[in-house]
Amino acid sequence: RRLPAGWSAPAAPRSASLEAGSGLPVEESPTFEWVGDTLRHIGTVVHQMFAQIARDGPAAWNHARVEAHGAAIETALRTLGVPSAEVFEAAATVRRALTGTLGDPRGRWILDEAHAEAQSEYPLVGVVEGRLRAVRVDRTFVDADGVRWIVDFKTSEHAGGGLERFLDDQREKYRGQMALYRELFARLDPRPIRAGLYFPLLAGWREYLEAATA
Repeated sequence: RRLPAGWSAPAAPRSASLEAGSGLPVEESPTFEWVGDTLRHIGTVVHQMFAQIARDGPAAWNHARVEAHGAAIETALRTLGVPSAEVFEAAATVRRALTGTLGDPRGRWILDEAHAEAQSEYPLVGVVEGRLRAVRVDRTFVDADGVRWIVDFKTSEHAGGGLERFLDDQREKYRGQMALYRELFARLDPRPIRAGLYFPLLAGWREYLEAATA
């Protein structure tokens, strides 16, 4: 069927929005635009794979299983738009992040499926300083001592010396982001809250020691 010459598509229906009825602007989780596209896509796939490992439990994964997912990892990177010339190296970086985490006791602890209330890619929404904030927490759980943990994965790499200084700088760089996560969780959970950054490519960890505010 031929459309009339003057036809134009109708306006799309308004989709559901966090702003509907609130009168408040919505701010998403902070992003850092200086991160290159391929590095960002590597981070996305690492996060996706961590969510699967957490569902299965780290005991169900080893180096061989990570390598067996090589083709799927490459496909995921291509789907996200990683150029063909960069896919092989990017996939190797993803596999290195996964195997490094599985070989690190802290990494396995973070992804342990036995934790109470364990969630990956957990969405949170709340009003902070008059703005409706929408965030997604990489990993959260309650440990055996009844402490709520908030963990953010950072797929940053660092070559050469000064690793401890680099990790300290990263903690400061993301302090505002993690403070927001803690504040949102403190409004929902009366238990003690602790938060930290985990660096799978470095087996690195930095914790935030200040108390969350309700």
